[in-house]
Amino acid sequence: QVRTFVSRNLLRKYADKQYLVINLLEPPLLAFILGYVSKYMSDGVYLFSDNKSYPVFLFMSVVVALFLGLTVSAEEIFRDRKIIEREKYLNISRSSFLLSKIIFLFGLSAIQTLMYVFISNQILHVEGMMWRQWLILFTTSCFGNMVGLNISSGMKSVISIYILIPLVLVPQLLLGGAMIRFDDLHGSLTKKVYVPVIGDVMTTRWAYEAIAVEQFRAGKYMKPYFETEMMISQYDWQTSFLIPELKKKSNECAYAAGKPEFSEQYQNNLAKLTYYINDLSSQAGLDPWPANRVISREPFTADASYIVNDFLDSLQTAIRSEYLYYTSVKERITDSLVKAEGKDELVRIREATHNESLADLLLNRTVQKKIYDTPDRIIQKSDPVLMKPGSHFGRAQFYAPYKMIGNLKIETLLFNMIVIWLMNLLLFVTLYFDLLKKLMNLMERINFPGFGSDTLVPPWEMLK
Repeated sequence: QVRTFVSRNLLRKYADKQYLVINLLEPPLLAFILGYVSKYMSDGVYLFSDNKSYPVFLFMSVVVALFLGLTVSAEEIFRDRKIIEREKYLNISRSSFLLSKIIFLFGLSAIQTLMYVFISNQILHVEGMMWRQWLILFTTSCFGNMVGLNISSGMKSVISIYILIPLVLVPQLLLGGAMIRFDDLHGSLTKKVYVPVIGDVMTTRWAYEAIAVEQFRAGKYMKPYFETEMMISQYDWQTSFLIPELKKKSNECAYAAGKPEFSEQYQNNLAKLTYYINDLSSQAGLDPWPANRVISREPFTADASYIVNDFLDSLQTAIRSEYLYYTSVKERITDSLVKAEGKDELVRIREATHNESLADLLLNRTVQKKIYDTPDRIIQKSDPVLMKPGSHFGRAQFYAPYKMIGNLKIETLLFNMIVIWLMNLLLFVTLYFDLLKKLMNLMERINFPGFGSDTLVPPWEMLK
């Protein structure tokens, strides 16, 4: 049955020349338009490294992939409704029918996204990222296919289908992490520690993070440096921001000791001092006992603050030496690359594979506030692409280099693709059981406003 359905589908599509022309010309045309518009030149000279529009181009590429997947599938089942009705007494397998649609649409999406990536990369001179970008955009387009099939199966008219498409796309645009920073969302939606849950349910968030992080870390220039840069960033943030903040909290504790109005902040600060002094001491190989001894003793006096601050100075010196060590490692990597490639070639590789605007975005260079103080932790807000995730349940800051499941470290590209394919699997389940159609029928039975017997009524008609 699957073979029969696929063959019939291919023959029908081949006979529809307009369908073929539109769906095969649309991706290269969009690639040309977006690539041409995004090709920022400085003084009439184009360098990939200086292209300020490249981060926007990446996000729009994700949106294009989702849009192509949606539009190509939005009427697939709806068009076959009469055939399905005619053949319903032949014991046709629903799973075979749906699999035939999915096989055809996934194949078409693979071709569309491959054309898009190839042409846009040629226009923007993107090197070495074609197959990674294709995988991400193809996966996103497949998600669009699954959403479109669900809509096609659940709606009773073409008007209803095309009313729903913007309702799917607009949240994906707004909550994908590119147009509005997750930290800048309404306070009820974000805690500024991890990507908010409302962002985690958006496919564009997973796809855009994967394509941006992979472009940054897997480019030919950055790849040899990446692990070393992570260590440099960690030690630099600890010495430049974390330890000074801990000293500030030590002084606050000395002032707040014995004052009931500051008791909650006093206890929170002591807990943070204990946690971070133990954590930093284990990294630096120092015994935290001198500081912990006075922290655990009540009250926390000015003398205790001096002892804690002296110990923090010792930690700062020890961690600074680690920072200097990894800085020297980076210099040795540069020397080896210069010897192997030549200085001019290394400069060319940087200009051809490392985009500065994307680096500014992923390193939060434009954000002045480098720390965020929560009731129980001090959160790093600099260099998110070089920062270790704080959760062992797959949650992380946006642009995290990898995710953690227990003690298993999974690179962002692989983890994010797994998440999107799990979403695709979930949508197949909803499609197989026709849950959207059942939901629409339920709303009709309870006379939900806007749901008639034949179509989904637009909001402006409801207002009349």
